[in-house]
Amino acid sequence: MDIPDWLYSALYYASLAPSGHNTQPWNVRIVSPEKLLFSLDRDRLLPATDPDAKESLVSLGCFMECFDNALSALGYEAEYLIHGFPDETNPIDVIINKTDKTEDSVKLLGIKRFFTNRNPFLRDTLGFAVLDSLTLSVSTGSFHFFPALDRKGLYIADAIVEANKKQFCDDDKLIELANWLRFSRREAKERQDGITAEMLGLGVLSRLVWYGFFSRKTVFSSIFRKTSLDTVMLQVNNCAGFAVITGHDSSYASIIGAGRDYIRLALASLNEGIALHPMSQVMEEEPFSSSLADELGLPGVICLVLRIGYSDYIQKKGIRRPPEAFVIREQS
Repeated sequence: MDIPDWLYSALYYASLAPSGHNTQPWNVRIVSPEKLLFSLDRDRLLPATDPDAKESLVSLGCFMECFDNALSALGYEAEYLIHGFPDETNPIDVIINKTDKTEDSVKLLGIKRFFTNRNPFLRDTLGFAVLDSLTLSVSTGSFHFFPALDRKGLYIADAIVEANKKQFCDDDKLIELANWLRFSRREAKERQDGITAEMLGLGVLSRLVWYGFFSRKTVFSSIFRKTSLDTVMLQVNNCAGFAVITGHDSSYASIIGAGRDYIRLALASLNEGIALHPMSQVMEEEPFSSSLADELGLPGVICLVLRIGYSDYIQKKGIRRPPEAFVIREQS
């Protein structure tokens, strides 16, 4: 069965969605052009840092929202039926219909332009009008902002640093990280996933060192751990504050919905010249994973913690697999 051009295009834009370690943990089965099945690829999960697959569910939500935006831009719409944990045996049903809307390429530009910005942001305050705009871009009650110099903002910054310290001392998590870092351009080109030096925002000389002298063994060196922690400290100390996206509960649908809200927030942030950077380590380490919501006085379940701030840094989109790599077509 051939994939129609409009569907291939929508899947391409969906593939640009962000994911933890850029694992791209999604599979798509095409039953017909009007019915797809979305699921998580268990071979692309992160069992050491994300044992309950919460962050992978968020990533799948990002994929769905990018797909939905692309469909809308191309004159289609979709209904998503979530039945439980979306693995291969229990996928999400996606029912697609044609609409009367004309194609809108502007929506597609935002998906292409958005990237995870790991560079230092400006510390400029986000004004009330901007925060109102960001709040309205997502589901009611899911967006929460904490200024960097506010007591709760300082708590988040300290918690992120301490969580990273723990992870840099955990060999299982370092092994997992090392497996998704790309230390050669050849490997990055062949696999089209994982994190490259360019995605880390490294300068020209640093990229030469990365690709010329680093390997997976480097991740376990004291210098790499210290440099990485110094980078985290630089990041949390250079931003306007922290955004937290919450779900109503711990259901799979709610967590996936938080991923969709992340993309809505990201697209709204682009219009304001604002950058976002997920810092999920704080949700992966105790005591922060259990106490963060109470410390911040937030209802519901925390699904994403983001560094947020103005930035004029521009970077090419990170590497992504093409639809052929994650799409399965059923025989007609």
